[in-house]
Amino acid sequence: MKEGSPPGGASGLDFFSTRFGIDETACNNLLLLALEHGGDYADLFFEYTTQRLMTFESGAVRTASSGVVQGVGVRVVKDDAVGYAYTEQFDPESMRRAARTASNIAVNSGDQRVQPRAVEGIEIAQRYPVPVFSIDEPADLTLDMLTRADAAARRVGTSIHNVEIRLIEQVKRIAVATSEGRLAGDVQPLLKFQVQARSVRGSDRQRGSDGIGLRVGLDALGEDARAPESIAENAARRAMLGHEAVDAPAGFLPVVLAAGDSGVWLHEAVG
Repeated sequence: MKEGSPPGGASGLDFFSTRFGIDETACNNLLLLALEHGGDYADLFFEYTTQRLMTFESGAVRTASSGVVQGVGVRVVKDDAVGYAYTEQFDPESMRRAARTASNIAVNSGDQRVQPRAVEGIEIAQRYPVPVFSIDEPADLTLDMLTRADAAARRVGTSIHNVEIRLIEQVKRIAVATSEGRLAGDVQPLLKFQVQARSVRGSDRQRGSDGIGLRVGLDALGEDARAPESIAENAARRAMLGHEAVDAPAGFLPVVLAAGDSGVWLHEAVG
């Protein structure tokens, strides 16, 4: 299985099972602990997110960072009260400690211990079929894309003095288990490509920006308006257009409001 392929198909459950031993049995044991003092309902939320940020400026990579966010949250509901605890570790003892802590919301209820249903994995629709995650692509491919965008923005006009590009990549894997017997998971990629250009004419400095944020891989950025060059050119044109901008007219102006979103438009119209 490729690293960029959603582990476990659409559900992503195999990732937690293979890497951390978090399977149906482990979830059942944690839910038993969460409801050991009673309670009406309990659930577990697992997350493992890898992310990377790169900024490109003055023709070179200025910053690059990456990291992992992981953990499990345990929630227990008793009447109108909610007990919650979490841990950033996936070792069995840390997760059991979190489950016991959340269970304390019902420690004085006097109810008999609730027996949660045995969880079974369920399939959910695969909303983000990305063959290879951008974060797993070769570094030279990413660098080439940033370099092309920088050059495209500068070609728009000689007044473009600075171009800053931000590439944000993320792959979030989640799984949820409930005391009602459901266990489901998902893999959620995210790619953000943002360009900010600065145009300078004498003492007049203007900025323009453009970007996209999609749950796709790098291959999707080669399509027309999604191409890095197109995004960079739009940012540069907007920066240059700012030199021609004039002040908005002041005073009383007619405002027409239609049914539907009038409340929003009224706020925009009169503050």
